Amino acid sequence: MHNRADRLTLGDLEADDEIDMHDRSFGSAVRAQREALGLKQVELAELAACSTRFVHSVEADKATLRLDKLVDLLEVLGLGLRLVRMPGLGVASDLEADLEGVDRVASETDR
Repeated sequence: MHNRADRLTLGDLEADDEIDMHDRSFGSAVRAQREALGLKQVELAELAACSTRFVHSVEADKATLRLDKLVDLLEVLGLGLRLVRMPGLGVASDLEADLEGVDRVASETDR
């Protein structure tokens, strides 16, 4: 069974569109973009100044990749990474909760 993300092509994507990673893996999104551009792995590797093995690793969802090489590869494909703050996750959430508690105590003592 194919979902909507499996049917996306380059023509379907606008400049600010995001691919929902719940619908597909990172590697399959990269592969779909490469194929939509009509590039073979070896051609993408040449354009991104990396090895064909690296392209394969990205498309195979290898857990560890060099970020600089990944950014170069994505740039060739017209893709990019975006950092998105995830509410409720990580140290930042713990710090925010602590700060909210401090603000609440401070406002209560000001009364």
